[in-house]
Amino acid sequence: MALHHEVLRDIRLGRIPWSFKTADLMRRQVTPGRYLVGDREFSANTLKTVPRNHSTRPDGSDRGDYVRKGRQAAFFWTGPGQYELILDTPYCLEDRKALDDTFIEEEGEGESLICNRLDKTGRTSCKPPTSFDESRVKEIAGSVSATLTSLIARYLAEAPFQAYCRRKPHGPLRYGLGERLDAYFWPAPERDWAATCPVISNLSAKVQGAIRRLQQAIGDEEAATDLLKSFKETCVWGGVRLPESDPHVLAREVLSVYEALTHGQRPTSDCRLNSAWTKLYALALPDTCVIYDSRVASALTSILDPAMDRFRAKVGLGTIPGRGGSRPRPLKWPWPSGYQRWTSQIAANRLCVELRDEINRQSKVDGAYRKLGDSTLWTLREVEAVLFMEGY
Repeated sequence: MALHHEVLRDIRLGRIPWSFKTADLMRRQVTPGRYLVGDREFSANTLKTVPRNHSTRPDGSDRGDYVRKGRQAAFFWTGPGQYELILDTPYCLEDRKALDDTFIEEEGEGESLICNRLDKTGRTSCKPPTSFDESRVKEIAGSVSATLTSLIARYLAEAPFQAYCRRKPHGPLRYGLGERLDAYFWPAPERDWAATCPVISNLSAKVQGAIRRLQQAIGDEEAATDLLKSFKETCVWGGVRLPESDPHVLAREVLSVYEALTHGQRPTSDCRLNSAWTKLYALALPDTCVIYDSRVASALTSILDPAMDRFRAKVGLGTIPGRGGSRPRPLKWPWPSGYQRWTSQIAANRLCVELRDEINRQSKVDGAYRKLGDSTLWTLREVEAVLFMEGY
């Protein structure tokens, strides 16, 4: 795998900073003159020369040798020995065989890469690596008092959970919502929920701070640039491609969506939505907006699917295609596509907020709904993390 793939991997695992120096790449020495970056060894000479040869200034000037010879730039050169990854190009996804499940193409692309073979009934013939229990869903749904949110909450609290990593079981069976959250990891097993929380909090604070400044002074150059920087960091964390690199275009669009979602309205049709944007808006509105990507969508639709004949409610959710694990999953109910659709995102926001509130109500009387060693109320991010793991 090329150096820039390994740099991306190390940034996402918190081993090197987002804006890195050549020296940051030489922190893990293997033998004299050789260093580990990501999962591969590189010589000191490679680490000192390749980033510059594979880079360009942000304005396109001072192109490195590789770029002058026709290769696409992988890094921005921001100063002597200082670089940033370029995220608005598909370079980090070019070697598909080398990618693992933590590198997610823009949702909707590559959906056929996993589980794309159909059997004679028209269903996928790929056995999903999941401990999903359809009979338990039907049993819960048969309760007189069952609602959509109580069904999801109870299933997550009662059904045993098996975490998977690269389609193989990871760790023991987990029981209860607290253990499910404890089983969370992204993008690798060593990055559990405790390690992820400060990352999310920091990103959320940066996004919200930039938006507040833009609201106070529309056209604020520095605030627009900071918003773009935080979006880049969000895309690195989420393993998705940056969909907009113009800070002014980004600022206008984000302010428009933020205003609409804050007032319970649907953004205008020209406002984009995919797996990158949903992460940005969830960070901007942490109490009311959920990251509705393929994993969360798979979790919600899978749990509700066996019970939809009973509820026959207009849920508003749609499926989001993705790759890795058990996605896409076979579903019986005619779920619409939720990809790039604000109606589905807003429905997911509403349902997940209600789910969080239901879990918090139940946690007062039932230990299966409580966090481990933590008496605080569940946040939307924590509920989302549980759904994220269920949706693999």
